[in-house]
Amino acid sequence: MTSSGTVDWTQSGTYYVDYNYTDSMSTSAMTVTKIVIVADRTPPVVQLVGSGVVNINLNTIYVDAGATWTDLGFSGSIIASGTVDTGVVGTNILTYYHVDAAGNIGSGTRTVNVTTGSLPVITLSGSNPVNLLIGDTYTESGFTISDFEDGDLTLSGSSTGTVNTSIPGIYILTYSVTDSNGNTVTVTRNVNVLDTIPPVVTLVGSENITINAGQPYVELGATWTDNMDGSGSAVVSGVVNTSLAGVYTLSYSYTDI
Repeated sequence: MTSSGTVDWTQSGTYYVDYNYTDSMSTSAMTVTKIVIVADRTPPVVQLVGSGVVNINLNTIYVDAGATWTDLGFSGSIIASGTVDTGVVGTNILTYYHVDAAGNIGSGTRTVNVTTGSLPVITLSGSNPVNLLIGDTYTESGFTISDFEDGDLTLSGSSTGTVNTSIPGIYILTYSVTDSNGNTVTVTRNVNVLDTIPPVVTLVGSENITINAGQPYVELGATWTDNMDGSGSAVVSGVVNTSLAGVYTLSYSYTDI
């Protein structure tokens, strides 16, 4: 049995292969022809250059990055079908496709969003700052969000931070939101927990002391107590000159934290 003709499996087309046989008496059989059809049923692969979603500002120039195609070892570039109107806020769809010799179609799309470039706005409800006394209850007033492209109600934000009203100090609460264009805005609220109760200073011994000139003066001091800091010894200021008759005033103080 002999055959003639070849089939290129990498190229679509119609191929003919002939088969024949000659016996020992040199008698040849009738030639039989096999028809081989190599069909390309694989579509080209379209690959975008750059991102599939592009955000640009209103009234700017859009330059498309294009796309490429590959098919059975061949490749090339594609120009987009469609336009981008940068003068109008909205969504534009660009289509990229390539048709191979067998009629197979490969395609891809890119979304181009034209935006104002505006940032979302967070508006705090209630006061900022908030002033509380120790032991008060802090109630979060919340916030609202508005955004030109996304609208007022389609975005959700988050808040972080805590307020401990049992400890005086400045507590910072942070509120943030990210819109559909990736713009992030953060605002803060200060919550001031105030200690308005002053320490109590108590003298040790009498408030008025009389001594003779030349006698030594022994300071008895004073103590303090505070609703937050506890207790301790007060700071004394002033001097007593026992060699010189007169009235001397001593002061005792403590400043809480």
